[in-house]
Amino acid sequence: MKSFPKCEMRLLSLPLVMLLSGCGGSEPDCNAADTRESVIRTVSADANNSLVTYAAETSDTVKAKLNKASTDAEKASVLEEAKRSASYHMGEQVSTNSKSKIKGKVSCSGMLSATVADTNAQKKIDFEVEKTPEGTMSVWVSPFKFDAPPDPAKPSE
Repeated sequence: MKSFPKCEMRLLSLPLVMLLSGCGGSEPDCNAADTRESVIRTVSADANNSLVTYAAETSDTVKAKLNKASTDAEKASVLEEAKRSASYHMGEQVSTNSKSKIKGKVSCSGMLSATVADTNAQKKIDFEVEKTPEGTMSVWVSPFKFDAPPDPAKPSE
């Protein structure tokens, strides 16, 4: 089985500001629908994020299309299309790791899934939600690495 190198998330260090309608006095919430959507939007905006790259490269459906492609350009196109067509989902349980009422910030963790064709990859991700002075909420997703699971066919060292 093929071993994949560690990949790094690049574009996730940029905060994404979301407007919460009618929530003037609300506190940041890890599990709010707007927070979840912002996390997914942030990760999916990077089509080369390590989670979707792993799912695309391990998908049997994508591998079959890659085998039919004859040029490097066609193979790159197959991979790019597979990554663009990925779907993302936050797991049911999102945990609050810490709260700072003074700063109006919460630190959170949750399971994020990326599905490409017949393959689903999951990774626990960390993110922060902060209430800005203007009253909007800002979501920042921590850059992460996705390590491919160990190959069961290879003996552990």
